Amino acid sequence: MLIAIDASRLEPLQRTGVEYYSYFLIQQLKLIIPAQYRVVLYSRADVTSALTGLPAHWQNKVLKWPFKYLWSQIRLAAALWHDKPDLCFIPSHVVPLVAPGKLVATIHDISWLQGPESYRLRSRWYLRLGDWIAARRAAAVLTISEFSRRQILAHYPSLKNKIFVTYLGPTVAENMVNKVERDDYVVILGRVERKKNIQIVLDAWERLGQDNKDFSTQLYLIGKLGLGSKDILKRLDDGSLKNKVRWLGWLEQAEVAKYLSRAKGLFLPGQGEGFGIPVLDAWQTDTPVAAAQSGALPEVVGQAGLLVPNNVDAWVAAIKELCYNDKLRKQLIELSRARRSQFSWDKCAGETWQVFKLILESPEKNITNSELDDD
Repeated sequence: MLIAIDASRLEPLQRTGVEYYSYFLIQQLKLIIPAQYRVVLYSRADVTSALTGLPAHWQNKVLKWPFKYLWSQIRLAAALWHDKPDLCFIPSHVVPLVAPGKLVATIHDISWLQGPESYRLRSRWYLRLGDWIAARRAAAVLTISEFSRRQILAHYPSLKNKIFVTYLGPTVAENMVNKVERDDYVVILGRVERKKNIQIVLDAWERLGQDNKDFSTQLYLIGKLGLGSKDILKRLDDGSLKNKVRWLGWLEQAEVAKYLSRAKGLFLPGQGEGFGIPVLDAWQTDTPVAAAQSGALPEVVGQAGLLVPNNVDAWVAAIKELCYNDKLRKQLIELSRARRSQFSWDKCAGETWQVFKLILESPEKNITNSELDDD
């Protein structure tokens, strides 16, 4: 049997959420898909070096395409019609409209619909098209949290019996972690853009500086720039936040681990997050977390972090607690050590493979989530 996987998300050198999902999931699938299944990774450029080698029953097929857009809809679709795989996995939103056979797609969230002002018009249109195709064409749809599952079903109720939740894992490995003394700073990790709600933490930081002239804790922003970042960076260069908040840019995960290992805490203020991988990365380094009481973050954080309402007063209080309440910090670290074991890429890959097997073994093009529960 032939399994096709869209590996184009492995190509960017500076990965973010969807790229990390593709990378770590495919790395784990390499270890568990039996040799009687032939696996082909389709991509625009060679990705074998990124995956540190492929098993004998895997190969990377490079599909050249001279244009910026429509690789999935034209070039990948043509290759799938030629090869006719028994199953095709698309680990992102963009499912080819005319691809043959059984498809599995991952819809990470529908934040583009919940907060359209945070996306450019072209991006909204493309994401809407991709999700619509996935809802109509896929034999099964994966998503990354119960929150995302509910949001998706509210707009695509036809997916009720074929949508499956597979939780994610951290991007920081244990061997990257340094046991060192904490420095006087905290971190916001993730793309620097309007929809991440970073402004509310900046408001809280500004107020703390005004109320307490001795407030010296630094705030570091780590991540690529996105829509609305110009306003955020301008604010860092002007006024009372200058020299108190720094943007460090996108960093390799080993560098991220170093900063988290020394940080007093991680803040994640985004509203409507589909999962929240930075929470798991912080927990890998025994760094306590304060996250928005919104989206999938309560589902991921549970009792192992501070959940903060979306107002400045609440974030001011959370900053004080996370930075200066040593007893609370120790409690959160102990709770996070127990909770982080629930989230791993090998578990994500195992559950994903169970969905693949049910589809491959089913004579129909669709399965139901009750079948997976009974497996």
